[in-house]
Amino acid sequence: MEFALIFEGQVAYPSRVNERQVLRAAVDQATLADELGFDRFYCVEHHGLESHAHSSAPEIILSCIAARTKQIRVAHGVVCLPFAINHPIRVAERTSMLDILSDGRLDVGVGRSSSTHEQLSFGVRDEDTHDQMLESMRAIVTMWTEDEIEWNSDLLQIPRRRIRPQPVQQPHPPLSMACTRDDSFALAARLGLGVLSNAADGPGQARRKRAIYDAAIAARQPADMIAKAPNDHFGATVFTVVRDDPEEARAYGMRGMRYFMEGARRWYKDDARPPDPDAWDDAENETAIRRLLEGTNHGSALNWKAEVARQQVGVGLANSAFDPDDVLDARSSAMGTAKNTIEFVERMADAGVDECYFLIQMGGVPNDVVLESIRQIGTKVIPHFRRAAPRTFAISGPGQRDLRVDP
Repeated sequence: MEFALIFEGQVAYPSRVNERQVLRAAVDQATLADELGFDRFYCVEHHGLESHAHSSAPEIILSCIAARTKQIRVAHGVVCLPFAINHPIRVAERTSMLDILSDGRLDVGVGRSSSTHEQLSFGVRDEDTHDQMLESMRAIVTMWTEDEIEWNSDLLQIPRRRIRPQPVQQPHPPLSMACTRDDSFALAARLGLGVLSNAADGPGQARRKRAIYDAAIAARQPADMIAKAPNDHFGATVFTVVRDDPEEARAYGMRGMRYFMEGARRWYKDDARPPDPDAWDDAENETAIRRLLEGTNHGSALNWKAEVARQQVGVGLANSAFDPDDVLDARSSAMGTAKNTIEFVERMADAGVDECYFLIQMGGVPNDVVLESIRQIGTKVIPHFRRAAPRTFAISGPGQRDLRVDP
């Protein structure tokens, strides 16, 4: 099991002062995580989603983190690949530069951008995003690995060019893809990409989706792959707050989780109204989250339970019912004590998850609570798993996972 943090840049009370504090705090969080043995620090990329995600230039945050840290890997989670948002030449150049300056500590997650509000900001049509994402990945890998590129397709034209710099890691930085729908897990496997799974999954859904991923890996042909070296790595988001007092941890965690899910419900359906946590009673947060997960929230435009059911249609595997308790069960969740978190991570490991990336920096969760959660995970949770399975290090090249030895 590997351990990571994921940073959205949620600003519950948007102002220039608060925004500055949240963004600068990300560097402090990553520095502490580096000292405590975390494996990765992910930054999302979103645009125009006020309060929900102010991480609009992740390459800048990750560069700053790389300069302040020694071991932790810096990771895009994800780069939005529609051409109008990020042209593939610019992605290849920026990621290569960061890989060099971080001494080979970069992971690159990619996605198509699923927010209508975000896409419209760049004049992107949702129906074009999938094909552009695939085309961009192919071109980026070519620019990373080949001396020259000349690209002529219906979607993308690049004259003969030498794109520089090129990355340190060989054959290139590990590639992963944001996955929500069942078919996206199968696609990632066929392309040789790792999985960055979404934030509404607990161990039950993770197990089912891991089975889809593994089945597609088993059927994969070399000609299917975009990655030059497969990155068969399954990561999952975990809503997390860890404190000695489990009731405090759960109160902060439920507040942050509700803020995240309310923001997703609104922004991902182009409803430009940030959540208002002052209008909420903390005692009602868990009930509100359950309604969001079950699709019974009045006026909800985003129905997680219906979406999960829709994703499962046509999949040739036994489908488990979506159960909110899989995420929210107070007896075993990552919103509680370190012991609760260990138990939850053990369930995720048993489901086939290779990496938990903890979503702690959520709207309504103060930075001191975020830092305390990182300390608790670093001093109590990670050592529990490292005692069971010693941390391993790559020896084939900077940052590569394909050949490992015990320290």
